[in-house]
Amino acid sequence: MSALKTGEADKYIKKFENKTILIKISGELFNDKTIDNISENIFVLFKNGIKVIVIHGGGYQADDLSKKLGVQIKKVNGRRITDLESLEIVKMVFSKANIEIIASLKKHNLKPVGLSGIDSGIIAKKREVKEVDYGFVGDVVDIDTNLVKILLDKGFIPVIAPIACDENGIVLNINADTIAIEFAKKLGVEKLVMLSNVPGVFEKLGDKSSVISYLTVSKMKKLVKSNSINGGMIPKLESCISALNHGVKRIHLIDGTIENAILKEILTKKGIGTMIVDDAEMEVYKNEFE
Repeated sequence: MSALKTGEADKYIKKFENKTILIKISGELFNDKTIDNISENIFVLFKNGIKVIVIHGGGYQADDLSKKLGVQIKKVNGRRITDLESLEIVKMVFSKANIEIIASLKKHNLKPVGLSGIDSGIIAKKREVKEVDYGFVGDVVDIDTNLVKILLDKGFIPVIAPIACDENGIVLNINADTIAIEFAKKLGVEKLVMLSNVPGVFEKLGDKSSVISYLTVSKMKKLVKSNSINGGMIPKLESCISALNHGVKRIHLIDGTIENAILKEILTKKGIGTMIVDDAEMEVYKNEFE
């Protein structure tokens, strides 16, 4: 924590002690240096009494492997069509990503447990065919959190891959953001931290220098109305609002390639990315540690 002001960080550590933080790692971040830095940040949180769950993606790697194997990548509106051939690739990629995170966490003397949605309690169903048949793609119906809670209470770090199955044992690919949001809602986690290679939400569309540090629900709605936010960011932010409405207090969208990104975002008031809160929680934040 040498890069942080110790006094400020200590205040936040005390505030979050014995609370649960869920960290979602996007597939774009899978290189040894970045994953190692994320693991080191998780170690700092864990050793200070903060419980951690990790959920990871792997779409970037699935695209890369598909190209190497000569398998056609099919997407509609940015969403992957998962046929049988693509499903096999997804299973391979998610297994590899899960192992790499576990190995990195073990390097930092932590106790990770690799899971998928299948054994972490996700109850899923195949996405209904409307305008598009997405193939073996699932939606979360419910989550049995008993296993994850037991692991957290015993000092383990669950590392969950975004794949599940339905009641007939049919394996389904599920969007990692969706799983992260649904787990956060079900557990009512203190914070949901979503790591990608994007620095946050922009005040001006496409302008990375206009990252919004604090985004309230009311301001978010104004930005959508003014078309400052559009495309795939809109459903992501709508999911964030749903999580806030189900007990998640603060959601952070940050660039995971930045050194000590997690610590800088959640253990300092300034942060480095976008923190999303409802309007009432923003008032709490303004007066925090004053």
